[in-house]
Amino acid sequence: MHTPNQYVAAALHSGAIDPQFVIDRLEDKHRAPLIEIGLNSSYVLEEARRARSRRWMRDSLLLVPAFPIMGGLIEYIDHSYMDFLDAIGPMLPYFFLVALIVFVHQVISNGYVKKLISVETPKPPSSSDHNVVVSGGYSPFAGYGFDLDSWSFTVDTTKPSSGKENSWIVSSPTELLDYVSSAVVSNIASATYEDKIFVNGKDIRNNKSILEFPTVTPHTSIPEEAVRDKIGQTDEHIRHYRVISIPIWAGHLHLSIFLRFAISGTNLFAEARYFLLSPLQDRLMDLDNAPMRRGAHYYWGLFVMSSIKSIIAWIRGPLLLFHLLGKFQKHIAIAIFGDPEDKVKIRSTTYNYGHAVSLREAWSTPKYHRYFQMLDKDMTYKVSQHIVMNSIVDFLESRGVSTEDVKERRTTIFNSGVIVSGGTVNTNHIAVGKGAAIKTKVMQAFRPDTGKVQ
Repeated sequence: MHTPNQYVAAALHSGAIDPQFVIDRLEDKHRAPLIEIGLNSSYVLEEARRARSRRWMRDSLLLVPAFPIMGGLIEYIDHSYMDFLDAIGPMLPYFFLVALIVFVHQVISNGYVKKLISVETPKPPSSSDHNVVVSGGYSPFAGYGFDLDSWSFTVDTTKPSSGKENSWIVSSPTELLDYVSSAVVSNIASATYEDKIFVNGKDIRNNKSILEFPTVTPHTSIPEEAVRDKIGQTDEHIRHYRVISIPIWAGHLHLSIFLRFAISGTNLFAEARYFLLSPLQDRLMDLDNAPMRRGAHYYWGLFVMSSIKSIIAWIRGPLLLFHLLGKFQKHIAIAIFGDPEDKVKIRSTTYNYGHAVSLREAWSTPKYHRYFQMLDKDMTYKVSQHIVMNSIVDFLESRGVSTEDVKERRTTIFNSGVIVSGGTVNTNHIAVGKGAAIKTKVMQAFRPDTGKVQ
């Protein structure tokens, strides 16, 4: 199985993903970019530009046969008494030229896709310089997949543990947060953690550290000191979370744990949320079939398909011409009258500067490709859950804080997945069998109103 970078690059060149959409999204100057987990955004953007250039070259060549074909169709319409076969005869060489152009373009694209199998793509960059997540939807954790599970509880920090002296001076939860995060990273080799703040795209208008002026692109990186100052703070619009990231199956799945501890009086509030970024859609996994595209039989079939497509493929030439004219007109209008989107930003105090889903999130599927993916997800999730809960208990006990209530809550959390009672199985989420799907919360995450791109 190849990397997500390779699959996405191949999908761009094969036409499964529209390169123009990817370019518009990654070069969007109006909204804050989201973290593309498991993908290298610079590499994806470069491949999208390369795929678009090859597509534009094909469509430019299609202009050569397009004009004679349009002329023949207009003549047939104007002289309706003409026999259709007599009218189509002179256009057949031009349809053959269209088929040849489409065929050559597909052969070149297939050859480039095959190279991606052996080419080492750049690894996803660290997201440490992306410590502000501006969400455009309901969930603040845009880009991290679907809400897998969550729990929270409170602890009375003044209640001493039996036979011990309470020695924890509660001023900030940072010490506990560092202890729990280090425990996860030291026990799970692939785990990393970062501090991030999360905010809705409609709530940054008056936040100068993120949005200097209404018409500029929001900042996704602020000084680390400013982020750490938010630890334990309860702000109506901005919240800090310690994000523990655990890639699974070479990044095809990604488990994210969001930890937040806050002090309310003498009580410690603990919150954990688990998000899972699921695998890429099947239609984007076509790279696996690339080695089989060879031989005279394959190329003959490809040419036959190109000939069939030539009936309407010639339209791409004129459409490209109109597209480029439209872009030119848009640039001229912006240069003279200004960007209309900037005018909307200035007028609207609740302009949404965020995206609801990331590209990687939009390209994911609510099912596993392999049964072992489900098992590895379960193992990673359960192990990390035990580490987080046990490290909280260990820390509090080392400071002389009673953990009886926490241990009771821990037992409930550990047993909340599947409960067997009287021969009846009650489950929050379960996936078994061939093509096992991730049900319950994942289906809510993939509703049309989430902004998912088809």
